[in-house]
Amino acid sequence: MSTMNQNTQAAEYSGHSSSMCWSSGSEDQFSSTTGSISRGHSSLFSSKRKNRKATEMSVVTTPWYPDGAVKEMVTLADEIEALGRLMELSPKESSARHSIRSALQGEAARYWPDVTVKVYGSFAYGCSLPESGLDLVCEDCGDLRSFESAIYNIAANTHLNVEHIFSCSVGGENQSFCKFRDTQGVTANVTFFEGKSPARQTVSLVKRKLTQFPAVRDVYTAIRMVFRQSGCTDVGVGGLPSFAILLMLLHVAMKSQKPNDKGQLLVDFFTIFSVQQNNAISAQKVTDEKPANNPAALHVLDFDDHNNVTADCTKTAQVNAVCQACANTLSKWSLDGRFSGYRGRSPLSSILAYDTLWERAEQ
Repeated sequence: MSTMNQNTQAAEYSGHSSSMCWSSGSEDQFSSTTGSISRGHSSLFSSKRKNRKATEMSVVTTPWYPDGAVKEMVTLADEIEALGRLMELSPKESSARHSIRSALQGEAARYWPDVTVKVYGSFAYGCSLPESGLDLVCEDCGDLRSFESAIYNIAANTHLNVEHIFSCSVGGENQSFCKFRDTQGVTANVTFFEGKSPARQTVSLVKRKLTQFPAVRDVYTAIRMVFRQSGCTDVGVGGLPSFAILLMLLHVAMKSQKPNDKGQLLVDFFTIFSVQQNNAISAQKVTDEKPANNPAALHVLDFDDHNNVTADCTKTAQVNAVCQACANTLSKWSLDGRFSGYRGRSPLSSILAYDTLWERAEQ
């Protein structure tokens, strides 16, 4: 496992005066803190997305810097934060998810009077991506024998489409699952329990860890997007669950010497998990206290995931390879000014494809 004291950091710039002048009498405003530019009324910025020059500095545009940023002043940490802002759910997107929960609570109570519909997963942690599904658990349903007929009635009354449904028995208790999709395309993965669900037990613990390590949220967004673009996260075909990615990142944050440096935390993650560990990826058991006998030991999470959140992941070699490629690429962005080989690129855009991000940036 690679050491956490790497010198592989994002490219930074600190030697230019904040009083620099832009050509053509530009009215665009320049931020000396982040190197970003806010668009004014000049013709310096056109709608074309290409590398541009301002005096002797190159300007790059990305979906998270749609108005351009001075390349020599871009840092990986700033980019990760900007990406986090771009991918943060809008009020409309958040409202749609809350509406689904509320509608299911009202309708489910008609069939199971004591039921409580609760949110867990990335939306509960405040880490949901626009394309992420909404994870819900319905507790205290009691008798689930009439589950299937009830579900279709609930769907009809809430204007939700039923995409998948099944029931099973776990530990002697009946459980049922349904995947809904609303008219806006938001999916809701809903698990129904006769009694209490262990899923909610993780929410308060993860929230505490995210408070302890605030840099994790934005870094988690970047990692999930890289893995998703690399085809590593489809759990239906052996992909890595997003919850496992979060645990892996929290594990790195607890070991990192710079857990609040978003750029270094991303590099540390890719470095650690670029190494195969017995052909498997182990998720750290995230607890409030480290094991007294061996604080550095890796432990498998054992909440409600059958003691291993990565047990069904068959793409560990692919995940390792993606991490290795990202670690190698980010290592090129050192502090020695090597920018010429990455014309029009920035540290984060060297590992993350723009894909549909421009569409979101232009909303």
